[in-house]
Amino acid sequence: PRAGITLSAALSADGVRVLTSATVIKAARHAKGVRLDIDGHDGTSVIDVDQVLVATGRRPCTAGLGLDTAGVRLDERGYVVVDAKLRTSNRRVYAGGDVTGALPFTHVAGMHGSVAATNAVLAPVRRVDHERIPWVTFTDPELAHVGLTEEQARERHGDAVRIRLLRNEHVDRAIVEDDVDGFTHVVLDAKGRVLGATIVAPRAGEMIAELTSLIARRGRLRDLASVVHPYPAWSDGVWNAAVAEAGDALRAPVMRRVTDALLRLRRTW
Repeated sequence: PRAGITLSAALSADGVRVLTSATVIKAARHAKGVRLDIDGHDGTSVIDVDQVLVATGRRPCTAGLGLDTAGVRLDERGYVVVDAKLRTSNRRVYAGGDVTGALPFTHVAGMHGSVAATNAVLAPVRRVDHERIPWVTFTDPELAHVGLTEEQARERHGDAVRIRLLRNEHVDRAIVEDDVDGFTHVVLDAKGRVLGATIVAPRAGEMIAELTSLIARRGRLRDLASVVHPYPAWSDGVWNAAVAEAGDALRAPVMRRVTDALLRLRRTW
């Protein structure tokens, strides 16, 4: 919700009227464009627009390929059913990309092709974990996400889940460019390992890659604090979140006792 609210506010500031939980119940052409009847929170309303762009989704073109003869099972929507190794119900046939009904992105299809080819030609040893694949909505600002949302993480890990939130108003690059709308939101487990992340920023698509790497290797957010980042860059959003996480770890009671003991020992040298 936080990302949607931030993006909606940014679009509204650019003069875009955003309607949520609204359904178009009728569309009719007239001399100056198209008239839409909208059913929303406040009842029905009428909007006149120049053009209408409808996002209807996708469907696979699997009909007529003889997949049933080959023993390749399809789901109720016509997508090829595969396992984590991209193997179909026919163990000699692999499938990847949009035809599997997985995340419909170019980078996902590219990875699927690599995994499917390796498993088909060499040995079925590589797997695809779609929860660890990032996606980006290229709006202005961009919206990027990888891994679990806060809600999903709490369903799996309970109250042990922690959140690290850094708003762009604390990122120097955002201040310099006068573009402080947005944030870096990182979901952590009890050990500080990254479970998921959402970023809203002009370069969110680039910023999310570093956190994706941490999720892939089950790394801790604070480990990034020791990695030197270029300045001033949008990646400071991720780095500052890591620095804040490392700072909290140093201020923990056990660590405070350790550092106090080291300081006392140092004074005796």
